[in-house]
Amino acid sequence: MRQPKFPNCCSNGKIEVPKLTEPPLILKNLLFHIDARSTNFIENIRAYNMIFSFTSMGGLTDTSINKGGAPYAFKIHGANYHRIGSLLP
Repeated sequence: MRQPKFPNCCSNGKIEVPKLTEPPLILKNLLFHIDARSTNFIENIRAYNMIFSFTSMGGLTDTSINKGGAPYAFKIHGANYHRIGSLLP
């Protein structure tokens, strides 16, 4: 089987994306139905993802737009990033 070529990105195959690392054991057990809680986890995985997607969000906040009597608006500019640590203790 030949490696696919992507001429519009990755410098036409000159850049290699590293393989994914093995997930933590607890996550692997939940994902592959080894843990008793797997069914609940799989059914709610999108909700869990949404909960953590904007945890401790960082970026440059533009506060100049909240002047006057208009409803509050949250505006960021520049690089948006997430500051979340490990979920494991």
